[in-house]
Amino acid sequence: MIVIGEMRGKETLHAGLTTAETAHLVFATLHTVDTVQAFSRILEFFSTDRHPFIRACLANGLRAVMARRLLPSSKEGVKMDPATEVLLASPSVSERIREGQEEDLHAIIADSTRDGMHSFTDSLFRLVNENYVDLKTAAAFAPHPEQLRSKVHGVTVKSDGLISRIKRPQ
Repeated sequence: MIVIGEMRGKETLHAGLTTAETAHLVFATLHTVDTVQAFSRILEFFSTDRHPFIRACLANGLRAVMARRLLPSSKEGVKMDPATEVLLASPSVSERIREGQEEDLHAIIADSTRDGMHSFTDSLFRLVNENYVDLKTAAAFAPHPEQLRSKVHGVTVKSDGLISRIKRPQ
């Protein structure tokens, strides 16, 4: 097992990716706002001609991405509570990464809660529902405050799911 405190440069990222390809377990941190942004953040360290290789490494070696935000707690004696987002490397996630279709990953997270994935909105909802954080605070940290407020008030919106892309021969 290898732990990389923070991936700040191309060399560290490349070392982490290639080490993961050799069946080592690699834990690493990276500053991003959510799980999906991690991919664009990683790719920005490399020239565009290297992106297919980096995407393939990520699609093959990645097992999970977790993002965390610390919120002021409503609980007495507790200063902060974590809101999290979890993306697991399912076959559909790996395919989207390989194909450069990260915009679909939020929909996959929303449709895969039974598989262990969850969004920041889901996590914030749980924190509000269990009185760890008040709604005003949670909404300030929410990627989609209105979606969180609706969920807290019992309004659920069915996800549209993914739109299939048809690849036509050129």
